[in-house]
Amino acid sequence: MTGFSASAVPTGTALALLMTLPAAGQLGVGDLFSSDLDAAGDASSFTQTFHDERFAPNAGTPDRVATFGADYGGLTGGASPGSVSTNGLLTFVNSSDNVSANLPERVALNFTPNVTIDSATTDWVMTVNAFAFNFGGAANTTLAYVAGMNASGTRTNWQGGTDTEGIYWSLTTDGKADHDFLSFQGNPNAPATSFAVADIDGNPVDTDFAEPGTAGGWVTLAVGSHDNTPFFALRTHQPDGTADDWTVLESFDNTTGVTSGNPFFGVEDPFNSSNSTVGVVFDNVSVQTLRPGDTNFDGDVDFRDAMTLRRYFSGSDVAADGAGAVPGGFDAQNHLWTLGDFDQDRDVDFTDAVALVGNYDGRANAITIAGTGAPLLIIDTETGEATLQGEGAVSGIALAGTSAPLADGLGLDLTLENEAGSFAAVSLDGLDLGAGLDLGAIFTDAGADASFAYGIGGEVFTGQVVFVPEPAAWALMAGLGMVFGRRR
Repeated sequence: MTGFSASAVPTGTALALLMTLPAAGQLGVGDLFSSDLDAAGDASSFTQTFHDERFAPNAGTPDRVATFGADYGGLTGGASPGSVSTNGLLTFVNSSDNVSANLPERVALNFTPNVTIDSATTDWVMTVNAFAFNFGGAANTTLAYVAGMNASGTRTNWQGGTDTEGIYWSLTTDGKADHDFLSFQGNPNAPATSFAVADIDGNPVDTDFAEPGTAGGWVTLAVGSHDNTPFFALRTHQPDGTADDWTVLESFDNTTGVTSGNPFFGVEDPFNSSNSTVGVVFDNVSVQTLRPGDTNFDGDVDFRDAMTLRRYFSGSDVAADGAGAVPGGFDAQNHLWTLGDFDQDRDVDFTDAVALVGNYDGRANAITIAGTGAPLLIIDTETGEATLQGEGAVSGIALAGTSAPLADGLGLDLTLENEAGSFAAVSLDGLDLGAGLDLGAIFTDAGADASFAYGIGGEVFTGQVVFVPEPAAWALMAGLGMVFGRRR
């Protein structure tokens, strides 16, 4: 397996700095904004803007329809992933073909949730389910999804826009174009600027996808920002509703640009054409705080997230396929956050695992170290046997210098061994140290090179190693002065 280094774990690193809200229980989906779009009245939670070349923006009678609370079941064949009802937002753009004058046109429509976010201070993500349909039979459309951030709700953002704002992306619904994916920097009172699509290393991203958001199937769109790094992502769904992996199409540093505004989503027809049988359904809009551990943007930190982190847990540079180290960069289609790299240091290691546990299902937040006792690693210099002693519980441990595996039955959920016989382990319920925890690990050479780190409540600390000859270990332990304590 790929190695890790316990000595590389930062001492006293406060992973809470990565979090925009305290770890005080599960926030769930939509803690910043949510709408199931099931009722006509849900329109009041959004600002709508549109562009129609036949009219001045936001004026006249445009060639667009937006119906909140519409029953879309006959168009999609069923409810969107995660929904019970088939009610949502039904949209048409460029569908009437301007019959009176028979003139083609270009149309765009934006929906802006009434929530303002500053990405410089808040890690967040907006997700929305979308379904492009064509009841005329053919799969081809000229429609595209559009989504972005840092908007005011006073302008329409689309790829042909001449008065736009924020950062936004356009994605074709049928994968027929040469460049299905385009990215833009808004430009008020002037044409939008199309900027190079690149991952956070500056490497070009392929903009041509066979099926980026194929008409006739549900896709979930996501825009958001972590550590002031905007990203645009999507995930497709199997016919039974099972979600595929996220594909992050772009992620880049925005430390020098505008960071505050509203997220938005919508649909556009950037071509002079007609879509008389084509439209898009939207359902389940959620804007939520993005917390370390939430690899799939579903608003909670659960066992699915833990297994994702376990898959990529290596401690070395994350490759595009998750198989190990790669020189020079990674493919943005495998985004670091969705692999479990919450501190953005390009690897998935013990620090990331403890961050996940710090938010796991609300349970790890209750982990405490009672009294004043910090954990100590007690090593018997005659047998090499290792015991962890302290007060309360810890959420994870990383050991270096061992040569035997950790004992079964410790309540470990994530474990890793490297070639040198070192281990890292995390418990989603916490490891109780009250009666002493026999790790089962054996340190060779009297544990001279032993080191360990431990996690509490989302933070990582470097622990103290104590060498004691058997049988005096527990007698000496009882007399040791506890030098460090932390209460959550």
